[in-house]
Amino acid sequence: MPELLKNIYNTHFFEQLTSILAECIPDFDKQTFLDRIYTSNWHQLELKQRMRHISLAILELLPPDFTQAQPVILSVSRKARQQPSVNAFPYIFLPDLIEIKGQHHLELSMKALEEITSFISAEFAVRPFLVRYKEEMLAQLLSWSKHPNEHVRRLSSEGGRSRLPWAMAVAYLKKEPECILPILENLKSDPSEYVRRSVANNLNDISKDHPQLVIQTAARWIGQYPQTDALLKHACRTLLKQGNPEVLKLFGFGTRNSVSDSRLQLDKSEYRLGETVEFTFSCQAAATLHARLQYIIDFARKSGKSSRKVFYLDEATLETEQPYTIHKKFKLQHYTTRQLYAGEHQISIMLNGDEKATARFYLTTE
Repeated sequence: MPELLKNIYNTHFFEQLTSILAECIPDFDKQTFLDRIYTSNWHQLELKQRMRHISLAILELLPPDFTQAQPVILSVSRKARQQPSVNAFPYIFLPDLIEIKGQHHLELSMKALEEITSFISAEFAVRPFLVRYKEEMLAQLLSWSKHPNEHVRRLSSEGGRSRLPWAMAVAYLKKEPECILPILENLKSDPSEYVRRSVANNLNDISKDHPQLVIQTAARWIGQYPQTDALLKHACRTLLKQGNPEVLKLFGFGTRNSVSDSRLQLDKSEYRLGETVEFTFSCQAAATLHARLQYIIDFARKSGKSSRKVFYLDEATLETEQPYTIHKKFKLQHYTTRQLYAGEHQISIMLNGDEKATARFYLTTE
């Protein structure tokens, strides 16, 4: 079984951290600090809970005045970066310290996060500031989008995502996505793939609430730079999954009704949990067609209803009246995000937004 992520906070890490704290905090007492860390419920705490627990333990050691605490936090960050072969991820409590302690000191907090994010990403920490200081923070993100450091530029996009996973919600980012577009405009052809991927994820978030805005933005950007075109396909992945005809056309996928003789065959009609499904799809195009294919599984649910999941299958050029065939295998197993149940399941093939063929199979879980 793989090691739990929360166990990054282990003896080796705390040896490193206490050594750094001893250099940065006068009269630091290692044992007192560790006693604060290893409370009776430490082993029950999950990753984010441990991170916040460490933050609170460190805050007890810092000056109550943030103007005095901020330089100490930055000193800890700088010392941590100097550690040989340092793993930055456990130090995610550094931006958290700014989030907790710096809410009433916007300028000092932004200076700290601008520096810290080059070591450990600070997108979660900016969220409360975005809520509290809307106009100031939008101006800050815009400024960061022109920063020479790629980590800071990425923060300007990642911190402003409307649906950033595991982060505090910022309502106006979802309701008013236009406010973040100038930042994404600055980053659309960024030389860093790390930054461009964040832009794509930001646009994909927006597409779930404002699809037309993303379609218009993609239509305006496409064809300008090769790296931007690659970004846009990732940005429109939800719309492509949905078979949105405007997006399919934008990326050059052909008309919907020019395919015939569509056939989907399964290797058998009943499977046990743990077995592998093999299917074959074939069709023929009336004229040369750039095609995007997906397969859709309608999973049986405990309630008796079904749950639909779309998976990428292929992108191919179908030649005029030439048979096209593709084979696919997938294993029927439980995932952390999806439990399988006995019952009838359905597989469908979607080609350029149209469902072309379906087949059913029965799953037994005993």
